[in-house]
Amino acid sequence: MKQLLAFLRQPRNLAALSAAMMLVGYMVFLIMANYTSQMDLQRSAASRFEGEERNLARILSRFFSEKEKEVADLAGSRTIAIYFENKALGMTMAYGLRASIISIENRFKAFMGEERLGNASVYKGLILQDQSGHPIAAAGETEEIVMILAHWNDRPDSGGEGPRILVKPGDPLPYAVIATPCRFKGAQVGETAALVDMEAVRRHFLTSEVPAVRRRLVLDLENAGNSSPSEPVRAANAVSTPLLSYSIPVQGTPFDLVTRVPASRIYGETRPDRLLLATATLGLLILGTAVYFVGMNARNRILQAHLKEATAREAEIEEKNLALDRYRLNLEQMVEERTLELKKTQKELLIKATEAGRAQMATVVLHNIGNAVTPAMVHVEQMKIDGLEKIVFYLNRCYEDLKAHTEDLGAYITRDPRGKEVAAYAETLIRELGTYQTDRLRVIEEVHAALSYVAETLTLQQSYGPETARITETADLNQLVEDALLMQAGTLQQGNIHVNKVPAPGPLLVRVERNRLMQTLINLIRNSCEAMDFPDGSSPERRLQIKTFKAHDRVGFEVTDTGIGLETDSEEDLFEFGNSRKGFSGFGLTYCKEFVEANGGSISLTSPGPNKGATARVTFPDPL
Repeated sequence: MKQLLAFLRQPRNLAALSAAMMLVGYMVFLIMANYTSQMDLQRSAASRFEGEERNLARILSRFFSEKEKEVADLAGSRTIAIYFENKALGMTMAYGLRASIISIENRFKAFMGEERLGNASVYKGLILQDQSGHPIAAAGETEEIVMILAHWNDRPDSGGEGPRILVKPGDPLPYAVIATPCRFKGAQVGETAALVDMEAVRRHFLTSEVPAVRRRLVLDLENAGNSSPSEPVRAANAVSTPLLSYSIPVQGTPFDLVTRVPASRIYGETRPDRLLLATATLGLLILGTAVYFVGMNARNRILQAHLKEATAREAEIEEKNLALDRYRLNLEQMVEERTLELKKTQKELLIKATEAGRAQMATVVLHNIGNAVTPAMVHVEQMKIDGLEKIVFYLNRCYEDLKAHTEDLGAYITRDPRGKEVAAYAETLIRELGTYQTDRLRVIEEVHAALSYVAETLTLQQSYGPETARITETADLNQLVEDALLMQAGTLQQGNIHVNKVPAPGPLLVRVERNRLMQTLINLIRNSCEAMDFPDGSSPERRLQIKTFKAHDRVGFEVTDTGIGLETDSEEDLFEFGNSRKGFSGFGLTYCKEFVEANGGSISLTSPGPNKGATARVTFPDPL
């Protein structure tokens, strides 16, 4: 404030400030006069544009009024009256009524062809329905007519003596139906309705030569179905907005004519408010310049004081930086010492964790092997308790008995009571032998499953061995598939499974551990065979397809079966350790996944759904 007073005490400064104020005042006067004249011109242009839109609304009102009269004349035409006269006389569809309906439909088609807006027909469809709402005759599109009539006739205020305009919201244009009652001998016997082509109305009446002007008909739902006029809506006149909107009711219809036009289209590009803004900016610029010169001296003094203060602060900061450097050196030395201690502790913990993991894995492996060996031993003991000696003993007795009557064997078997019993008993012994064979096969399968469990457990343990112990070699994938199928031939034949091989042409080379890849193939084939043993005992067609392929830089194979399939949310869970759907160890798929991924490959299980089969897909990098 003191600097300002000192500035004003100088005559030169006071004169310059007075001249600037007078100049600003004169410019404000000129611009305000221009602003007033611009506002008058804008109001005149807006009033003229609004008048044009009201004239268009009156044209639309006359158009819909004419269409109401046309539909009313059609409803009262002689063609429709003849139908109701024939119906009143008791004529049936076979005698008279059908011909009347055809005449009405022909009249409807001719009516639609006569009434046009430019190249398009005014009406998209016509319908005549009786008092109960059943259609009698129709032409063109009638589905929307029936729906709109049903909607409005259900309303308590739907009745009317004359034509009505019934509407329904639509996208992008509303639907409009002109409906008028049909009378016969003074009583209402039906209703004639016409669906107006609102797109043709839009193109003919609402399309402007100026692309910026957008017009549309908006439903006034409070007056929908009521042809009484409504009060006009005042047009928007917001000069400050870039877009003006006018809403004018179309008299005698449920529509409002809504027009949106850019303000610049009516008012021009010059905006009065910009003139005011320019004046204020200029005045502030002049005043700011004066104030700037006043504050210049004060700022120079303040800057000198700040410079001294900054110099003192720089010296203080430099001293603190030296102290921080000393502290940083001490801190780095402490961090190095702690890092060495942590590395030593981490190494000791890693050794202990490795030893604990090996002990735990050995315990799990021995436990799983024990679980498999125990039932295998039980099954072997069962095989020792053998009833075959007894069966052989009785078979020998039957043989000796029959051998003693070799000369009259036919008579002995057919006539002698003992001979008949010997033959029957031999048949019983043969059946016992079949049962014995079935039991032995079952025991052998269970022992085989237990031994397979042990093999999977040992293989899984080997997968955790060091990488250097694994020997890779180049193998032909097609030949490996043939060898795997040969090894599983007994299982496939016993399960009555049809195998379809689709090999890729030529040798399909892959560089992996051959034995482990063979084990992976056998696991997947065996899983597919087990998946085709449905738990409900059903036996659909059992098919197994093995396909080898080469795509881009990958080679691989697919194993597809027609088994029980998979749930869509359980495909990834099957690769988890110990997870099995058949009651086995669950090691097989875990082993397959770890082996494939360890060799840079990928494995996936997919299925269309339960009881629709599944496909296992394995790929490896192409070594070539």
